[in-house]
Amino acid sequence: MHEVAARVALVALAIGNGATGLLARLNPRIFYDDFPFGRAWVAADGPYNEHLVTDFGAALLAIAAICLVGVWRPTREVVIAAAVANIVLGAFHIWYHAGVADLLSATDNILSFTSIGLGIVLALMLLALARGLPGAYRDR
Repeated sequence: MHEVAARVALVALAIGNGATGLLARLNPRIFYDDFPFGRAWVAADGPYNEHLVTDFGAALLAIAAICLVGVWRPTREVVIAAAVANIVLGAFHIWYHAGVADLLSATDNILSFTSIGLGIVLALMLLALARGLPGAYRDR
């Protein structure tokens, strides 16, 4: 049960981080101008910087890769690593957005906080699920 739930949460986090990361990495200008779905959340926050956008995309892809390793081998250690990576990302991301909330409309703030918050909630759920998973070495 824990393993199935952990895999579902990891797949959801991998898709969210992976899709966003791929867009930022492969087409940084569209990511900057239109993310998400034409709402221009990134463009509202300053001048375009291709290096910054592509590095952000690569970091999201790295977190997605950790999640996919957890889907493939959901050991306690890997699931905790994926959860912590997503919590760190989400916490700093939401903290930043809280400081610049005046850049977006109320609707866009609600949508951005909800989407970032969902990732944090899934990651916290993974931490709880990890307790019921076997360890990589001692429990297998």
